[in-house]
Amino acid sequence: MSYTAGKEIKELGHPGKWRGIVTCAQNTTTNFTGSNYGAGACFIANDAAIIAGNVITFTDGSTTTAAVLFADVGGEVKGAFKAIEASISKVVVHDTSNAEIYVLKRNFQIR
Repeated sequence: MSYTAGKEIKELGHPGKWRGIVTCAQNTTTNFTGSNYGAGACFIANDAAIIAGNVITFTDGSTTTAAVLFADVGGEVKGAFKAIEASISKVVVHDTSNAEIYVLKRNFQIR
């Protein structure tokens, strides 16, 4: 396959499962429509995102909190750095320091 050096992404596409990341910062609502379309997973960096009561809305309209989404089988929260794959339409992050949620945008060339 031939490509032009420096234009690989445009000509060949993104090589990985994810094509980008969006940081949903403190005290924000992020919608995954338009240029943000394609939210396919999310993760958190620390427990502040869980304690804050942040809300994740899925593309079918259902919602959950980060505390529920990132809890293990026993109910203990162990979500930091663990990506959860889901079809996400909106993330609401409350006004709590270090409560960010990170959302990965899918590479639609890889299924």
